[in-house]
Amino acid sequence: MVPLLGNVMRGAAIGAANTVPGVSGGTIAVVTGIYDRLVHAAGNILSRNWKTHALFLLPVLAGILSGIAGFAWVIEYGLE
Repeated sequence: MVPLLGNVMRGAAIGAANTVPGVSGGTIAVVTGIYDRLVHAAGNILSRNWKTHALFLLPVLAGILSGIAGFAWVIEYGLE
């Protein structure tokens, strides 16, 4: 349960970073320590171990989407 929540939170940080102009979500992935695993899981999603990769990618993806949705209004407000 804790790794799942941690991956969602890391994904949310990546998503929030993607909404900020000039900030890369990939940089946040490196800072949070999941970049290598993220690239490996995405590149091997069609392998025999697809379930393992999907169990890692889905919480990160959910976090990314929630981070984008939750932080986009802040950026919009700031740009106005």
